[in-house]
Amino acid sequence: MTIAEGTFGNNAKKYKNKTGTTKDNPEDSWGFGVYGSYTGNKNMLITGGFSWNDDGVFGDYFEVDGTLISFGFAAGNEQLEIGFDFVTAILDTMGLKRNNTSGYDIYSALSGTFHVNERFAVNMVLRGTASIIEGYSSIFEAYPNVSWQLNRHHSFGAGADLLLTKGYYNINFPIYWSYRM
Repeated sequence: MTIAEGTFGNNAKKYKNKTGTTKDNPEDSWGFGVYGSYTGNKNMLITGGFSWNDDGVFGDYFEVDGTLISFGFAAGNEQLEIGFDFVTAILDTMGLKRNNTSGYDIYSALSGTFHVNERFAVNMVLRGTASIIEGYSSIFEAYPNVSWQLNRHHSFGAGADLLLTKGYYNINFPIYWSYRM
């Protein structure tokens, strides 16, 4: 999950002032990375990283793989949260080494949440991927939604998920209920 796809409150504890490395070797793909994060104050998070993978997928439709550089930013308070993520395989595109097999060079996401009150929030997630060199059609997704915290354990949400690309569009109306222990 990228920062812009989660909520700032949940991710701030997870990423707070950390540096490290990671490696991944599942059966059908392989990758490694170096990352770091910084929180200038309790309401801000900045992340950055360098990684390589041979199967980079963000969500259901967005794929950027190869040598990746990432940047993330999140800020928030009790009423408003924003997040931004940017991932690029531009080093591969510039000819250092063409590992990018998906054809997409850039992935970005922007999210915002407005808490109307303690239990009700209005959310928006915008995501996109593009190709600089290969000429693939860009993919764009907009997902406005609302969430309602029924109590400490139960929440409900609904929205409209719109996916657009050249010659194709898709719209879904997800409705969900979740239970947290």
